[in-house]
Amino acid sequence: MKDEQKKSYTARITQANPTDLCVILYEMVTDYIKEAREFHEMGELTGFRLAVSHAGNTMLELLNSVRDGQPISDNLRSLYGFCIGQLSKASAGGRVEPLDAVETTIGGLRDAYRSISSEDKRGPVMGNSQVVYAGLTYGKGALCENLTDQGSKRGFLV
Repeated sequence: MKDEQKKSYTARITQANPTDLCVILYEMVTDYIKEAREFHEMGELTGFRLAVSHAGNTMLELLNSVRDGQPISDNLRSLYGFCIGQLSKASAGGRVEPLDAVETTIGGLRDAYRSISSEDKRGPVMGNSQVVYAGLTYGKGALCENLTDQGSKRGFLV
């Protein structure tokens, strides 16, 4: 993943509520799979496996975030476990075919979570993070980001 994408995801994660965070993680899996496909086309097996590994780590994060006692918990665990298994097959065999099933599964979940994210009125998961306001300036197509509250109480409090 390119540095620009990492910075974009980082900024979004700091402002995300729990539903938005799931959408972001699904998008990250999709981006890693896209990157894996690009490496595969170039014949770079090491890069392919690394991108698949990153997708797998993101899937593990999703799996670990499933809360017990929710009606959908078992279904999500099954879907995430299936995706992790397909990523393992892709990495072990150096093949892109298993990635298709992961993209289809994650794409459906991403779209579903995206559609309900506007109904989630909870605040950001991360507390004490910098607030980022971004918008187009009067310059020609330039994006201006303004950071607020850069004081000493920013970050995690223990």
